[in-house]
Amino acid sequence: MSKILVYGTLPVSENTEPIVYRDLIVTRNMKRIHRILAFEDFSLIIIDLEGRGKKGMELASDIRSIPRQCMTPILFLSKDHKLEWDAFHKYHGYDFFIKPITTQNILTILCLALQNDKSGKPVRTIMVSNGAKRYPVRIDDILYVECLNRNTIIHTASSEIGVPALHLSDIMKTYTTDFIQIHRSTVVNRNQIRCVNAAQSIIELKNSHEQLPIGKTYVPVIRKIFDGI
Repeated sequence: MSKILVYGTLPVSENTEPIVYRDLIVTRNMKRIHRILAFEDFSLIIIDLEGRGKKGMELASDIRSIPRQCMTPILFLSKDHKLEWDAFHKYHGYDFFIKPITTQNILTILCLALQNDKSGKPVRTIMVSNGAKRYPVRIDDILYVECLNRNTIIHTASSEIGVPALHLSDIMKTYTTDFIQIHRSTVVNRNQIRCVNAAQSIIELKNSHEQLPIGKTYVPVIRKIFDGI
């Protein structure tokens, strides 16, 4: 899944709720950051220069010297424009924000940064909410979504995400080309389907080989969509 690394803090202006994302790492520990950078890939790195301007720029220099991070977008946060030239011309920054910044500013930048992964292919996401938390989930990471006892759960290869406010009908309305409904309580990512067995009314997923039941009323629709069943 897409990951975001923050050196310092992820500040917002007063009277706004903090943003919490899945796969968001926030730390001021430089040793920890260097360990992480050596082994993990990120969609975006945010460097808060306030109170750590020189160290922040040293980190940007280190990031650009690491082969796997040399093209990772870096967003700089600062209280003034003093380091803006260096941020763009020396370290090829993605953007430079003057603090204080709003929740919407950060949300916009994160969504833009997640539009492209390291392969250059477009990355589409679903923005989900759980209480005060808001975070994007990559569509490619989703295996299927099911509704159990009025609770909606997003299943990925590595986790299960509970999203109370998400409805299957909304997914099918907005992401028609990405998902297919196989049961009144289940929608499946089309790209995650390994094979369809209409005779036994099951769908098998690619990586997990998990089998999901097809509801009787959905079998005719599945037959029309998939060949060879």
